Amino acid sequence: MNNKMRISLIAVFIIMAAFIALPHILFKAPEIDADINKYEEILKKLRNTEDVNSGLYIFPEYNHYITDFKYEAKDGFFDGSYYLFVAAEYNEASWIDEMTRIKNISVEYDDTSKPLLFAELKYDTYIAIYDGYGTYEYILVNKENKKIVYVFNQSFGWNVIDIKPEYKLNNYSVPQDKRDPKNKGYNMYYQVSNNGKAIRFDKINED
Repeated sequence: MNNKMRISLIAVFIIMAAFIALPHILFKAPEIDADINKYEEILKKLRNTEDVNSGLYIFPEYNHYITDFKYEAKDGFFDGSYYLFVAAEYNEASWIDEMTRIKNISVEYDDTSKPLLFAELKYDTYIAIYDGYGTYEYILVNKENKKIVYVFNQSFGWNVIDIKPEYKLNNYSVPQDKRDPKNKGYNMYYQVSNNGKAIRFDKINED
């Protein structure tokens, strides 16, 4: 078998596999959950899901102060779509602890550190990912009543997920990351190296 014929057979196989998989992807119902008691389990599962393009560092580890929780996941042809929403209300002591944690979130590798971006919008806003290839991850802080909202949205359209308009962060212009000029958004977890390769810091740090 010559190379041309081999390449043709591989192409036919890929096309056939795509046609078989496409109906499953398009018509499979998304996985949805709103049980706060399952939050810790779902967070751990997402952090270990290969095609979730984030370390989800912004989210609290435990559900102690959570008052609202939404999770949605849907298979994609390449990467899946994921949505995680958490609202929490803190007392004085836990508020101080949580704000200290948030302000110290960053991803570090060698001599490079990428922090959360901060913006004074309707709420004090801390951004881990803004339009990083269709992904958003951020925190909204309401200082007056000690409430914090945490949002992660990978690839879902904002009009199809269950989120109040005031919590959407899809019409904001982040400062250009000079270290990543090809990406108009911001992604705390990734850095583009000199040879143009995207390096995911948090995954390197786990090795």
